[in-house]
Amino acid sequence: EEKYLDIRIYRLGFKCPHCSERIFLRTDPKSRGYLVESGAEVVAAPWSDRMQKTREEATQKLEDGEGVNDVVTPDERIQKNQSIQEDTDSLYSLRSKLIARHKRIERMNRNPATTPHARYRALPLSKQQNQRNGNLSTKQTTPASLFFHSLKAQQEREIHDVATQFPMRFNWSSFSR
Repeated sequence: EEKYLDIRIYRLGFKCPHCSERIFLRTDPKSRGYLVESGAEVVAAPWSDRMQKTREEATQKLEDGEGVNDVVTPDERIQKNQSIQEDTDSLYSLRSKLIARHKRIERMNRNPATTPHARYRALPLSKQQNQRNGNLSTKQTTPASLFFHSLKAQQEREIHDVATQFPMRFNWSSFSR
């Protein structure tokens, strides 16, 4: 069992489809390629040409001084990672707030009695409030009568139920985790 820097070297054997001769190759971890042991001849090794070019480019850059300034110090790396983490945390908090808001809106859509102004619709007027409003019958009491103390003011201004005018419905499948 051969090894190069704790990397195992494999031997491969197969037959040529044209001449049926046995060809044996082995892996070469040093050059990151294959070596022909027997049965064939290496005509061209495109990977070795590319590797040679990249080595030459790297040595040229080092000689010219390029790439030296590209080195990031550990402090810069730590600072960058911290800013990325802070951004990620703020995005998660915004997302959780948005999900909570949409859940609250969905609950309100399912049960209109939970809307913030629903208590004004549901409250009946007491007898004293009816007397102050000009002896209105209970059938004439509306949510507007809670805000305006006379029938005239109630008729001049009309309060609309915002929840029925603009219902908010969301597709929760788009907000799933």
